[in-house]
Amino acid sequence: TINVINANGHKHGLWLNFYENDEIQEKKYYDSGRFLGGTSFDQNGNDLHIVSDYSDGIITFHSDTLQTK
Repeated sequence: TINVINANGHKHGLWLNFYENDEIQEKKYYDSGRFLGGTSFDQNGNDLHIVSDYSDGIITFHSDTLQTK
């Protein structure tokens, strides 16, 4: 199950947004409305290694880093 609103009206669990070509645009995780993290993807499915969320006038960014050899 994705994109769940819990009994208190808050986002909970895994949330997915899609491009028009059905590729995943964003994958976000919430715990009772609190944004925990995730990632975003380009239209070809490549991980962009960053995701943001906007709630109650606050923008939150999460990013990971790629380690290169």
